[in-house]
Amino acid sequence: MSRTLVLRNRQRVRSVDTPLLRRITRHLLSAHFQLTEFELGLHLVAAKEMAGINEAFLQHQGSTDVITFNHAEGEPGPALHGEIFICLDDAVAQARQFGTSWPSELVRYVIHGLLHLRG
Repeated sequence: MSRTLVLRNRQRVRSVDTPLLRRITRHLLSAHFQLTEFELGLHLVAAKEMAGINEAFLQHQGSTDVITFNHAEGEPGPALHGEIFICLDDAVAQARQFGTSWPSELVRYVIHGLLHLRG
């Protein structure tokens, strides 16, 4: 395995500073989760796409903030292999609801997804 982070911005809800989000995610992976090996796909999507993913894979209706897919076999080990789908529409709505900024919600969702992938 390697230290691969693929970030795909597939939404048009907000302009995202993807280089900054990539640096934050890499820092989380190495400094906070202490991972030396990872293959992570981070997908930023709009509500319509997230609702489709939610229904197709989890049989749930509507959009949601974060969905993770763990591609590692067995128990969480020293490496991480998975994908995190994050809905920007949900980040914006929840930021309004909780009086925070949508970029900080976005980072919270990355952490949330990483926690799911680590078990």
